[in-house]
Amino acid sequence: MRNGPNDPMIPLHFDRERMRKIMASKGIDIDDPQALERGRELIAKKNHDDLAQLKREKRQDVERYSLWSGSESTNFTFKDWRPDLQANEQLAREIGTRAWRLARELADGDKRFNIALLGVPGTGKTSLAIAIANELRAKGKSLIFLSTNLLKNYFAGDYYSDPRVKNECDLTITMACKADVLVLDDWGTEGGVGERMAPVRRDMASAMFNIANHRFDGQKNEARGITIITSNNSMGQLEIMYDPKTVSRLAPESSDHILEFKGLSDVRGKR
Repeated sequence: MRNGPNDPMIPLHFDRERMRKIMASKGIDIDDPQALERGRELIAKKNHDDLAQLKREKRQDVERYSLWSGSESTNFTFKDWRPDLQANEQLAREIGTRAWRLARELADGDKRFNIALLGVPGTGKTSLAIAIANELRAKGKSLIFLSTNLLKNYFAGDYYSDPRVKNECDLTITMACKADVLVLDDWGTEGGVGERMAPVRRDMASAMFNIANHRFDGQKNEARGITIITSNNSMGQLEIMYDPKTVSRLAPESSDHILEFKGLSDVRGKR
């Protein structure tokens, strides 16, 4: 649509009919020249709101494929962190502070790096991982949470016999590849613990490599998104279960991005 002689500031792509409808809904006459600026503000706000809604819908579409561990709170924040439950309260406080600083570093800029929270069960690794993820989610990043043990159940169940299960699993893996933030919870439990530790089944290993490969930019040699890992295993133990290429793509590049929970005890169920 070309500009009229009396409205030179209206761009060529200006949708006058859309503005007319929006202004009419607000009781504003589009034929009033003094109302044009108000109309531009209204349509700019509508475009902004439409884009924000689209982004929310996309984030929700990603998040609905999450595989949450049954006992975990999806709303955990840093305010909920309880160092006082630990005998070594100072250490618990320091770990919580480090996690918060990593979350702020990722939330306040364009940085992308992976984080690992490692230690024995019940020390709060998953809780702090969720707290980090929720900080990033609040900044508009899409999030998917995957309990790797639950992901394994897809392949151990009806993946090869029920097309609906296969489709659900494949979509979950696709969303894990695309999400801004991926939480891999209890990574390694699907391969066993201690002396029973062994390579995971081939289809699970293939799915995890697919995720890892999509989330790593080989040309730039850096993470494409943000992956947060919690595990009772060391990175070396994870390489017994998975191809080292998978682990290296998901592991943090810097030791500063690894939170060790050594010295903390199992406080699950304590108040």
